[in-house]
Amino acid sequence: MLLRPGKAATSLTPATYWCDGLGGGIFDLAPNAILPFGSASLWRLDLRPMRIFREFRFEAAHSLPDAPPGHKCRRLHGHSFRLVVHVEGPIQPQTGWVMDFADLRKIVDPLIEQLDHHYLNDIEGLRQSTAEVIVVWIWNKLKPALPGLCRL
Repeated sequence: MLLRPGKAATSLTPATYWCDGLGGGIFDLAPNAILPFGSASLWRLDLRPMRIFREFRFEAAHSLPDAPPGHKCRRLHGHSFRLVVHVEGPIQPQTGWVMDFADLRKIVDPLIEQLDHHYLNDIEGLRQSTAEVIVVWIWNKLKPALPGLCRL
């Protein structure tokens, strides 16, 4: 993660920082309020929501049976899929993060296992497994366990 100053901080003006490690998130550091964090101290982080993300990959085969006759996608073929899961929420004062990435993996990994190296058309809800249908299917599976889910 790389923090770049956005404007100069004074005792009266919070400094705005651009956070490259969070997909271009912006947050403010208030120089006059310090929050204890373990044995160290941190600038108090603004409680506006921040977005974190993690990339997941899976390999799968499918066909598009409803594609027009003669279309190449009607035939069995495979892809290397890339799924980027974005979660939004406030920075938790106790931990200093929006969500533990290990907890995010515990939620997403079982779903990836359902898809990885499988024939997607055999999975309930993915008979017509276009990219759009796959994303909606994943969203519907993840959202109940991941209330901060904001983008795929």
